[in-house]
Amino acid sequence: MSEATPNSNLPLPDFLVIGAQKSGTTSLYEYLRSHPQVFMPDIKELDFFTPGLNWEKGFGWYQRLFEGKPPGITAVGEASTSYTKYPRYSGSAELIARYIPGARLIYVIRNPIDRLRSHYVHNIAFGTETAPLAEAVERNPDYVNFGKYAMQLEQYRSRFSSDRLLVITSEALRTSRTETLRRVYQFLGVRDDWTSDVLDQEFFTSDRRLAYPTWVGNTRRWFNKRLLATVKIPRLVPDRVKHLLGKPAKTVYESPQARIPEVLRADLAAEFAPDILELRTLLGEQFDGWGIA
Repeated sequence: MSEATPNSNLPLPDFLVIGAQKSGTTSLYEYLRSHPQVFMPDIKELDFFTPGLNWEKGFGWYQRLFEGKPPGITAVGEASTSYTKYPRYSGSAELIARYIPGARLIYVIRNPIDRLRSHYVHNIAFGTETAPLAEAVERNPDYVNFGKYAMQLEQYRSRFSSDRLLVITSEALRTSRTETLRRVYQFLGVRDDWTSDVLDQEFFTSDRRLAYPTWVGNTRRWFNKRLLATVKIPRLVPDRVKHLLGKPAKTVYESPQARIPEVLRADLAAEFAPDILELRTLLGEQFDGWGIA
């Protein structure tokens, strides 16, 4: 693991959205960026505190992304779902605790079976998955592991006090947005009565994005590794070119290929149940466990 030393003359974030992938983190990122007391870089998924991704770029690269914050900013943060992709990536919680021990951490969770399906459609859309859903789940443990939220939280609970960790659900962010964002704003210590037209939108939902050929996904991963923190195809090319390259992912999302067979759904519910029971212990009885456990 590469060591690094932060520059005391450059800023560091004081909060992180740590995941979960396909649980509404892009929407939360956009909502937070719209708040006048919050600063987040233009690029989501910096993946800095993730060995094997951008940790090796060093603190100079990371801290420069937070320069130039406007006056009146109370909270500085970033959003990287790789911070809760254990065991695919390990060491994030340790690095965050070592270098920004006072950070506030926000974890957005979603019905893990719905999250898994969205994860699968995401991979199909970027050409990184071609197998039928049941085969893909059996072959790639990430689909299940990224939705074991108690397991992911365990990496942080031994290093951060409970008052530094806020867990919200994707479902609440969608259906009770004002109340849920008020909790987030209070957690970050910014004005909790802020509102904006941005809050009426949802961002990067799986059925609204474009599906691309495999070579586009390969190009994206090359850029991620070699050039920038995260380069998303929509940021690289104009809309008219995007639509020449891709087709609506809604066609994938609604296809038989993306449907979860009832037998697989029952197996997944049994697989997720112990983790959800542990999560209910952590979050309290008000957490309903999505009716899975």
